[in-house]
Amino acid sequence: MSDRRLASTITVGGATNAGTFEAAELMAAGMSTREASDVLFEQNLVVAGSESTRRRLASATTKHLSFLEDDALRFVASREYGWELVMWLALVTESYVFAACAREVAWTRLVVDEAPLTASDIDDFVERQRGVDPAMSTLTVKSGQKVRSVFLRCMRDVGFIDEAGAALPVVVPVGVARLVNAAPQPWGWPMRESFPVAQFQFDVLG
Repeated sequence: MSDRRLASTITVGGATNAGTFEAAELMAAGMSTREASDVLFEQNLVVAGSESTRRRLASATTKHLSFLEDDALRFVASREYGWELVMWLALVTESYVFAACAREVAWTRLVVDEAPLTASDIDDFVERQRGVDPAMSTLTVKSGQKVRSVFLRCMRDVGFIDEAGAALPVVVPVGVARLVNAAPQPWGWPMRESFPVAQFQFDVLG
């Protein structure tokens, strides 16, 4: 298992930032994360007003993509159906905090309880975990709130929830299921468990 104390949290942008396709194409063709970030920034593909925001968004977008294996990166670059779900795979591979929130909170609320996911659900989880989990112990109240805000934005971006936090019907394409099943397990559990959907959707053959 990776050292969870070094796991990043995600506080910029969302799951489907502008420029994602272009960055994935560049990286799938062999360009480095930094080089692809520079292209997004220089060509204003992230579509942000200020220079500093453009730089941060470009860096965040390429960083997310860097956590995908080659097959998954090409899947996004090709704009395959379900690419948003592959970006979720990237986010929960990048951030232990995101993965833990998805596995422990979102899945329970949306799938088990069939109830809306609220901001307070995530705030309560982060507060509890701050006292017992080294990966979350360094989160300040302010940073925890920022993580919660971006987490919910990403959940909406991918199509897991609506604006009110209610679950939306999500169909996991077979190609996505295979990518998720084959993904590395940096946090010690199958990455499919960080997807707040019925887990039988990942039971594919081959």
